[in-house]
Amino acid sequence: MRCRTRSLALAISLCLALVGAALPVFVGGQGPTADVDSLLARMTPAERVGQLFVVGFSPDHEAEILDLVQGYRIGGVVLAARNGNIPSSPESTSSLRDFVIALQSAALAGSAGSVPRGAPTTTPAPNSAGTTPTPAAVEHVAIPLFVAVDASDLSLVGTEAGFAPPLSPMALGATWSENAAEKAGQLAGRQLRALGVNVLLGPALDVANPARAGLAGDLGVNTFGESPYWVARLGRAYLRGVHSGSESHVLSIATHFPGLGAADRDVYGEIPVVQDSLENRLASDLFPFTALVRQESPEADDAVDGILTTHIQFHSISAGTLMVRPTSLDPQALYYFLSLPQVASWREAGGLLVSDSLGARSVRQYYDPKSEGFQAKRAAYDAFLAGNDVLMLDSVGPKADDWAGHFARVRETLDFFQAKYQSDAAFRSRVDASVRRILAAKLRLYPRFSVDAVAPGVPWPQGEEDWAQEVSEIAGRAVTLLYPRPEELAAKMPAPPSVADRLVIVEDVAAFAPCAVCEPVQRPTPGTTLRLLQRLYGQEGSGHVDMARVQTFTVADLAGLLAGSAAEEATRLQEALGEANWVLFLMEGGQTFGGGAAHPLTTLLREKPSLLRDKRVVVFALGAPYYLDSTDVAKVSAYYALYSPTEPAIEAGLRALFGGIAPAGKPPVSVPAVQYRLAERLQPAPEQMLYLEPVGQTGEEGGQVSLGLGDELVLTTGAILDRNGNIVPDGTPVTFLFSDVESRLTWQEAGATTNGKATVRLRLERQGTVEVSVAAGQAVRSAKLVVAVRGDQPAVISTMVPTPAPTATPQPTPAAVFPGEGAPPSAPSRPLDFGAFVLSVAGVLGLSVALGALAYPRAGKSLAAETALFAFCAGLAGYLAYGLLGLALGRTVLLESVQKTIPWRWQPAILSYLLCTLTGLVGWAWPRAIARAARYLRRITGGAASQPQGHQQRRQEQ
Repeated sequence: MRCRTRSLALAISLCLALVGAALPVFVGGQGPTADVDSLLARMTPAERVGQLFVVGFSPDHEAEILDLVQGYRIGGVVLAARNGNIPSSPESTSSLRDFVIALQSAALAGSAGSVPRGAPTTTPAPNSAGTTPTPAAVEHVAIPLFVAVDASDLSLVGTEAGFAPPLSPMALGATWSENAAEKAGQLAGRQLRALGVNVLLGPALDVANPARAGLAGDLGVNTFGESPYWVARLGRAYLRGVHSGSESHVLSIATHFPGLGAADRDVYGEIPVVQDSLENRLASDLFPFTALVRQESPEADDAVDGILTTHIQFHSISAGTLMVRPTSLDPQALYYFLSLPQVASWREAGGLLVSDSLGARSVRQYYDPKSEGFQAKRAAYDAFLAGNDVLMLDSVGPKADDWAGHFARVRETLDFFQAKYQSDAAFRSRVDASVRRILAAKLRLYPRFSVDAVAPGVPWPQGEEDWAQEVSEIAGRAVTLLYPRPEELAAKMPAPPSVADRLVIVEDVAAFAPCAVCEPVQRPTPGTTLRLLQRLYGQEGSGHVDMARVQTFTVADLAGLLAGSAAEEATRLQEALGEANWVLFLMEGGQTFGGGAAHPLTTLLREKPSLLRDKRVVVFALGAPYYLDSTDVAKVSAYYALYSPTEPAIEAGLRALFGGIAPAGKPPVSVPAVQYRLAERLQPAPEQMLYLEPVGQTGEEGGQVSLGLGDELVLTTGAILDRNGNIVPDGTPVTFLFSDVESRLTWQEAGATTNGKATVRLRLERQGTVEVSVAAGQAVRSAKLVVAVRGDQPAVISTMVPTPAPTATPQPTPAAVFPGEGAPPSAPSRPLDFGAFVLSVAGVLGLSVALGALAYPRAGKSLAAETALFAFCAGLAGYLAYGLLGLALGRTVLLESVQKTIPWRWQPAILSYLLCTLTGLVGWAWPRAIARAARYLRRITGGAASQPQGHQQRRQEQ
């Protein structure tokens, strides 16, 4: 039956292709808006309504979906693994490609003299262009179909089908490389275009929530990571790759708006309810969406083509907004998110909204909690009024696998919408607005609507080896050594397995059926690791390992052993573990296994660690890396994260184990077991040197700067790196420190990074020299930018880079300015010059002469001279004391206050004057003190023995 249906469909497609090729519809010449208006004016109400729907189908019901395309003029179809129409072999790939061509041919062929099934017989209301469509269309308007596939289903496409095995989003996140994400998107775009798919429901922009790790709602590896900033960057790079790889013939619909990071349920099993504020959502789940819709031009390569709204409910998002229904089905809730300033302009410019599957179990439960009869038309009507333009009708029958009921519900929904279009002017206006967006999106895909332009115009790509090489390179960059630290690895594992070692491999093979009638799929395929080991390091490769000493088992065998099973495989595993000195575990799942029981690996580590005693134990995490706790990790020799249960990822892990590659990946999520907290890793690296440079008059960094007094100088930092060696996220706080050299005034300004850099503006208000430095978090080592303004001359800008410490010994960091703290006092930067010396000596000399004259009447000539001499020496001592005081107390608040109130050249002079005056007054008030001091000095210098006795006697008499 299935073969006859397929043959009939192909025969019909051939005839329609000939008709479509003979009557191509050219669109263009007056711009996109004119093209949309032209198409819309010629469309019947049935054709307009049909454009709103993309419909799922199974391979056994291809005739029914072809009938919907021809009769109801639906807008597209969705291919899904759950429906069984994802290829798994070269034959199924070729067959699916042919059927996609048949569907497009049916959509693009005109049917002269026929009326679309369900088309109204009454005269339709005028459309937005002011014209009245003909009630009985002589010829259908040829509009291509959306052929959509979910990005998560690409991982289920068999390599036998000719597809490159994709890596998970988290694997791309572990590379922290936009280039790697773009290459992955290019591969997806090339393959999808060759298959005839023109809509990718992806990438997923969900942000991982560390609080949900291992719990219900855990996103696993289906996220780029935990940082909203990096999810946005990698998501943008991926969709840019999809566009370039497909040559702009595949639309990218970002999922799952407004984000699943806080969900505590599987959104397709039960509608999750989130209690959170808008501020938190904007900083987390909503951030990637708001970042990707802010584009100067919707035609940009990295512009998102649309957004898929998902079934999630928010409470407490706003004090004035009550959301009691799922966002995708509630006009008030979805409008609230779409009216955010970051999204509203994108929506007004024609942003396309696609509903998530309306046949999901969670939607069924919401509308039909007692399973009395699910009404698909009600769900579709609510989703449309909520604001969605494209409605996904997938498995909407009374039961999920009831395809006859599914198509009956689809027809019922289409008839309902057509009747509503005729009777309700507001509904009619709303439909036309959505159809405009849909037509605009299809016009971006194809310059003209004809079979030869729309059908896959490229052969199935033949570069499988090149694809595999590119994927392998990305997988190698993602490999992460979680434990131990790289410098400790040699102590834990001095050498990889050798020919003398016995190795046991335990693979976490997950078997599942993508659809009700599909053959079970196993990931990874049992024996994959053994086969790769043989090719790389066995007799076929380098010969590091004796394959006769390697045995492989599955996690199910391990579960049987732990349960005390007497099965042959469990017995063999126990014997193999007893003889082995190396054990390699491949762990894909989380903390549960088979019906909610603890995962066999965690059970083994916690309850029977004796089975692993005196063995080197290595764990490859094929899923998320956070399912083992600290105690579990401490019991293994090495713990690697590979993030994907695919052959390229496992091969990269083996190469890392044997030293073929150095693990360079960093987890894009927190891993508490190894004390890896992403929020800390994204902070500025403390050891880095921060730089500043001027922005030229052309706006370019390092450009020609010619500024003078009264102008504004724009400064930018160099790239500020986080502790993983990547640029810090946008919004990272930065503090700019300013110091006016002449006035000793210091101040600071706060800034924040954009693309790793921060900028500040400095107004050159007066002559002088200003020093500028920068601090970011614990990164306080900064080069100083010196800006000198002298008269009418252009400002002179130079950079002073601190001399690096001669050793690696950590040194106390100098005082820095952090947000909320006061500016640090600056050390004196002026040396004691000749002018200060002359000012001090001249003043001291004058004071000492005056003080000697003052002492003469009371002390006599000799003591007066000695008083003047002592005062002069004290003044010179004060001058020297100022220099020593400046070195010792240069960064204290006391000296800073002095520097702000007394001109710098007068500072040593005043100190000299004070000491000189005090010493002279002592000699005047107490002459004997000066005499005793003089005798003491002569005694220690030998002066007393050389003086005549008479002179000594006269001195004593005096």
